[in-house]
Amino acid sequence: MVTLHNDRNTDEHKNRDEHMRIAGVRFDTSRIYVTLEDEREIAIPLWWHPRLYHATPGQRERWEFCAARRGLHWPELDEDLDAYGFIHGLKTPGAQPPAMQ
Repeated sequence: MVTLHNDRNTDEHKNRDEHMRIAGVRFDTSRIYVTLEDEREIAIPLWWHPRLYHATPGQRERWEFCAARRGLHWPELDEDLDAYGFIHGLKTPGAQPPAMQ
């Protein structure tokens, strides 16, 4: 049997969601930078998500939070990404580095 928590770490578990909630996102020419509410910043290659890679800078900037700040949605691009994928380094299936496209 696995115990998920006990009385000593109740406060820790009250805040366990924090590491999966997104505070913001920004871009440069080759990366997506996602800031989590626990102040970590995760940088991933833009090509991991082809819809964002091929989008204009303006399209990339038109995003909104979704799933109680656990995800990001780009309505114009019909793209949804979540904190779990950023944290675990998941890329869109079939995504290829630019040199291989």
